[in-house]
Amino acid sequence: MTYKPAWDSTPAGAAAGQVTVYQDGGNSIALNRAGGVISQLATTAVNNVTVIQAAIDHLAGTYTPGNLTTLGHGGAGAVMLSDQLWETSATIILKYGVSLVGMGTAFDRNGFVASAHSFQGCVIAPTSALASMDINEGAGVTTKTPVILCGYSTGGSGTQSTTNPHGVLIQNISIDCRRKTTAQGLVIGDTQYVYVQNVNIANARGAGGRGIDIVSTNSPDNGAHGNYVSQCFIANCERGLDANGSGSTDSILTECRILQCTVNSIAVGEGGGGGGWQIANCHFTTASSDQNGGGTQGHILFSGGPGMISNNYFDTTGGYAIYGDTALLMVTSNYIKCSSALVAPIYLSGNARRATVTGNTMQATTATKGLVQVSATTGDTYRPIVTGNQIGDGGAAALVAAVVDGSGNAVAESNAAATVARDGTTNPYIYGNRFVVSAV
Repeated sequence: MTYKPAWDSTPAGAAAGQVTVYQDGGNSIALNRAGGVISQLATTAVNNVTVIQAAIDHLAGTYTPGNLTTLGHGGAGAVMLSDQLWETSATIILKYGVSLVGMGTAFDRNGFVASAHSFQGCVIAPTSALASMDINEGAGVTTKTPVILCGYSTGGSGTQSTTNPHGVLIQNISIDCRRKTTAQGLVIGDTQYVYVQNVNIANARGAGGRGIDIVSTNSPDNGAHGNYVSQCFIANCERGLDANGSGSTDSILTECRILQCTVNSIAVGEGGGGGGWQIANCHFTTASSDQNGGGTQGHILFSGGPGMISNNYFDTTGGYAIYGDTALLMVTSNYIKCSSALVAPIYLSGNARRATVTGNTMQATTATKGLVQVSATTGDTYRPIVTGNQIGDGGAAALVAAVVDGSGNAVAESNAAATVARDGTTNPYIYGNRFVVSAV
């Protein structure tokens, strides 16, 4: 018996499969899966984008909504970029059903010297000619300068679901922005379930420079939720990852290294959204100068909605490791090396009501304020739970506390063991933390 799939041929108008794009003999060439030439031009920054875009357009499908009885299908496939340097002078725009996959990549941070970062494998390097473009964000239009763009709409509400490529993969690519430091390596706009894996982005250190920029209007297709970023290396950007807008929710960032960002390693939900984000198993490092706590600079700025920050390693930091600006934030099982004598590594703003900070380890390399600083210390409304943390004192135990108030004064630990009442009045505020001499 011969079994056949539910459809017998590729849907009309689609060219599913794999397209290979490579450079040879001074030309950039895109071949379809049968070996036919899709595009061939002399290798230049302008022509590279033309050839890559022709490969994407060749595979792009047309979104066809489905239902329980009639399935919708379109084209799908992957553009495979060779392990070469791809200089580009315009934005590469992904299309529906098309993933962008490099043939391997590697990155050497080389002592954090910006001019000495070394890339190998598949590298996209925008030139200074890379131009900005309009991306819908919130109620207005925001100008971005993306190297790779995955999803946007110039037509307003009602068009995103047919133009934005949900569910695609971006993998094994490096993006070097040193000649366009104000660029955003990857912009995901109003697009869902984008998988970003083993993507290395560096040197977007100018004003507005981002490694990954997720923008969301939450209309009409629920914005940019459910995206997944893993095993990426982002270094020397103004912000490593910025997720903003009312629909930027329910996403995961895991197993990434984000180093040497000048403002934030990650900023989630600063202008809305942010609920349901999980940030786990990442490594953060910065050499920024010590800060006085007047701003939100540091590793993670988390705002907008509940989320989880767990199992991360925060290497030396001059600012905050975590700036929490949302209710019911869960901060658990992180390791924090704190080098600041001016701020506690975790700050909970007035919006961070009933946050939980538990099971973390702080290694102080100097006399520090404490583990957690809160902006308000009276009333149950702002009462976090700070419990079961190991707090290193850096050899200056008198200056270290589990919690300090907005003026930097230690808040007395409460060991109350009463049952928590519904109104929270007997809720233990700070208890069960252990102070140790830091092993520095």
